[in-house]
Amino acid sequence: MVLADILDGGIPFQGYLIGSTILLFVYLIVDALYQLYFSPLANIPGPWYAAISGIWYISKLLRGQSMFAIHDLHERYGPYVRVSPNDIMISDAEAVKKIHSTFDVFPKSDVYKKAGLIQKSIAIMVDHDEVKKRRKAIGNGFSNSHMRSLELVICGKVDLCVKKIKQDLEAKGVADILPWFGFLSTDTIGQIAFGKDFKMLANGMEGHTFGRDLMLASGVMFVRGHIPGGKYLESLVSSIPHPTIKWVFESGQRVFTYTNQAIRDLQKGTTEDQDASSKSSVFSSILQNQNDPAAKYKMTAEEMRDEALGFVLAGTDTLTITGTYLIWAILRHKEVRRKMEAELNTFTGDNITDEALQQLPYFKCVMKEVLRLYTGAQIGLPRTVPRGGRQLGPYFLPGGTGVMTPIYSIHRDPTIFEEPLLFRPGRWLSATKDMEAAILAFGGASRICVGQNLAKMILRLLAATILKQLPDVGLADSCTDESMEFAPRLFVAAKGGKCELQNRRE
Repeated sequence: MVLADILDGGIPFQGYLIGSTILLFVYLIVDALYQLYFSPLANIPGPWYAAISGIWYISKLLRGQSMFAIHDLHERYGPYVRVSPNDIMISDAEAVKKIHSTFDVFPKSDVYKKAGLIQKSIAIMVDHDEVKKRRKAIGNGFSNSHMRSLELVICGKVDLCVKKIKQDLEAKGVADILPWFGFLSTDTIGQIAFGKDFKMLANGMEGHTFGRDLMLASGVMFVRGHIPGGKYLESLVSSIPHPTIKWVFESGQRVFTYTNQAIRDLQKGTTEDQDASSKSSVFSSILQNQNDPAAKYKMTAEEMRDEALGFVLAGTDTLTITGTYLIWAILRHKEVRRKMEAELNTFTGDNITDEALQQLPYFKCVMKEVLRLYTGAQIGLPRTVPRGGRQLGPYFLPGGTGVMTPIYSIHRDPTIFEEPLLFRPGRWLSATKDMEAAILAFGGASRICVGQNLAKMILRLLAATILKQLPDVGLADSCTDESMEFAPRLFVAAKGGKCELQNRRE
């Protein structure tokens, strides 16, 4: 009716526009007053501008500044901070335990569903019953016993990575370990997931476009999941007839094309490498039971593809960054390096097993301290308060409220970790239960990362191999404390964008 009146000239368009603007302004004022004074979350501290709009938090997130900004807010307002009309950041230790409890599960937020691409992956699933079924289906594939059966394969990847670093040292005088660790992570996870790697260690990034497509696809997923209306924004932008834009938004389909073929090869047993041990993947038992009507757990090719791709997306960047900071921290702290080498020297020969490394007390402490300070992802883990609401600390939060546990702040809680900003592996020799419980490097208990055993094995073998095979290596002049400070990124990243080594032990 209103549109007809405007077209007929009954209502001047200018007047309609002014009226609509006034109504919108009134709505925004009323909504702001509600959020500030009458919302069930109005009593939770935080900046007023965050309480009335999600723009502040989303802007910080997209600019890679969220972990620093949220940490500042926690220092100012305390362990409970409202960061948007319906989202709370919580760093309180007891509340964090409740949020990630396996008994009263706070489901993952819809952010994961909105991200799309790998909807059938355990990383994206919101329904906890479905998650439990999937974990049982693939859990044995990441068990310690299965990882031990693949240790020779993993050691081969680590040895090749260190060999490439050594070649760079000999040819250039310096070696940037960051890209090589990226190739190591991608190849190893690809081997475990698909039964074959991406040949990135052999050929570098130029030899395979999969790495680039993976980074592009994960960026599109992140924007789609976190920006309100992200799916529609993606449709709008992707329709722009520009080759670069088209190339970016088609990255997900290119990733699917490659991984679909990899899964088909895995099912047929036609991987390029015919060595039986390297054919093994986390899906080996699933594939063996595929045609068994009595098998309890089965997965379709699409489900295996999404899971495998989820492993690569979730593990590559985080493992790359953590591995880089692991080596930097060891070489940066002479006493830490000396103690680790002393433990490694108790072994005879060069073949050190991962099982043996797990028995070294100080070695274990270094791994835990690196995961505390330098785990690859340190932003908030988004969850949703279950139906009926829950009491967390002094606040009752209605069902549907978004709660996030900021890893960066929790891992630096001075009430749990003495001198939390210092790299002190020795603190773990007398670790408290609160210290152990505070570490969320692999997520919370209810949704703990299924690939943590693989990640820890790679990190241990990487550190031991570099210390053994590159005894004279040290940090290059370009690798300073300032260059290794965290840059504003979604994942942890060094400001210098590299971590160079050279033969110059001090």
